[in-house]
Amino acid sequence: MMIWEWMKANNTFVGVVIAVLIGTGLYLLIPIRIMSDGDVFIAIGVIVGIIFAFKYKKSDQPYIKLGLLVGVLGGLISSFLISFYLWIFYSLIYGFSILLLFLYMLVIMPFALIFGLLIGWLIGLVYNRRTSTDDREDTKEREKDDVDNLLDNVLD
Repeated sequence: MMIWEWMKANNTFVGVVIAVLIGTGLYLLIPIRIMSDGDVFIAIGVIVGIIFAFKYKKSDQPYIKLGLLVGVLGGLISSFLISFYLWIFYSLIYGFSILLLFLYMLVIMPFALIFGLLIGWLIGLVYNRRTSTDDREDTKEREKDDVDNLLDNVLD
């Protein structure tokens, strides 16, 4: 129970860790690619990490900023780990080359950065608009209740 409370309190960190574990773990299990190595799995990990971070968001954390932070960090760390995995795999078969690690990072990280930015911004925007609509409806209901209470007090 104590760990769960810590996870909810550190929602940004845990959201990034979830994004990294899902993105990297799924790629290690099923190494497929569409545009870049692990792009689909990085996107899935970032989405799940952002949703977790939003579920336990603190009141002082704006949705868009939190989404961008979790998306970018989760995507970049996942892409680094995938690049590192590919580099180790290549080094075991063909020999050591540090230049290849940087080449893998140069190819994979831009996609991860773009996915992290877009997904974080879009999900943050959706949550932000949804809560601002809810807030406007609550405000209208409170104003209506205040007017009704005022009328009741005046008529009594």
